[in-house]
Amino acid sequence: MPAEALTLAHAIVGALEAKKGEDILLLDLLGVCSFTDYFVLCTCSSERTLQALGDDLLEQVRVPQSRSSPRKEGDAQSGWVLLDYGGVVVH
Repeated sequence: MPAEALTLAHAIVGALEAKKGEDILLLDLLGVCSFTDYFVLCTCSSERTLQALGDDLLEQVRVPQSRSSPRKEGDAQSGWVLLDYGGVVVH
């Protein structure tokens, strides 16, 4: 699972970079926390960019068919979005 999660984390970072996400940070939390293996942080310059990044991640970054789609919390209007892919959390 950690290798699969790392591959997913790198795919997420690539998708964020392609859509002009800023200050992207990938944190390795293996053995540090119980709810995820990797945490990806990204800054957006506007509400519109945040909406586009969140929508693009849901569309472009696919998880293996054996797992459900990511859980989503927050929205662009609130100023934050969190996507929980299980082994990877994006904020």
